[in-house]
Amino acid sequence: MVEIDGATNGSVSLRYTSELGDGAWIARHGLDSQEFQALFDALTGNQGMELVCVSGYDEGGARYAAIWRKQVVDHAWQARHGLDSAGHQDLFDTLPADGWYPVLVNGYNVGGTDLYASIWHRSAVPPLWSAQHGLTPQDYQCVFDEYSAAGWVPVWVSGFGDGDDVRFACIWHRRQGWSPRWAARHGLDHVQHQAAFDDFVSQGLHPSVVCGYNDHGTNRFVSVFTDAPSPSLWVRHGISEPDYQAEFDGRPGEGWSPSQTNSWRGSTGTTFNVTFAK
Repeated sequence: MVEIDGATNGSVSLRYTSELGDGAWIARHGLDSQEFQALFDALTGNQGMELVCVSGYDEGGARYAAIWRKQVVDHAWQARHGLDSAGHQDLFDTLPADGWYPVLVNGYNVGGTDLYASIWHRSAVPPLWSAQHGLTPQDYQCVFDEYSAAGWVPVWVSGFGDGDDVRFACIWHRRQGWSPRWAARHGLDHVQHQAAFDDFVSQGLHPSVVCGYNDHGTNRFVSVFTDAPSPSLWVRHGISEPDYQAEFDGRPGEGWSPSQTNSWRGSTGTTFNVTFAK
């Protein structure tokens, strides 16, 4: 059963009880705004699927890569895309009063304008959270230092910009009692990110978020690693569109399903990160 409240302007708020196909997923990329909205409406409204990850990027206009999944757990969620900074801030000024909290914020720049996509969940007892967007690298470092020192844990990060000016968006949780070991890095190029990835994995951590962005013609990465419980993961970062498609052509046949996607206009064209789990 699906109950939908308003499916316009890139948003939908709904609750559903899965009927068939729990765990089924659909992933698409290269969708323009109208194609993304049409698929969003069809998958959520007609098939009871939930948007679990979305990433916008500029490819002669806004394009979207996204993953939908039919979840086992019945919960309330909603999503937005294509909002400018003021529209995005308005969500944070209004939704939390009704118990909504962000689980994903993706920043992307199209034609020189910063835009945002976000996914929100609702709970009677939401986690203690804080979020920021539009941060310069210096501001992000200040927030990182302040929040990590106060016991907050980053649960989502997004790097983006127009290639010249880099900005960040982030979501933090402050947990009572147990908190995972974690580490985060930003501003790393491909080689540096791979070295950090290998180092943290050797310490028993796994990536919870990997995001790429263009910094003056260099692909750079911001990521978070944690030892929180996780399924087995397969992660690729900084890959081309053909290689990205090849992952989707091959991995599902080995039992992997996508859990995260990220895309941006990189130094050599559209570039992707992708995480599979099983």
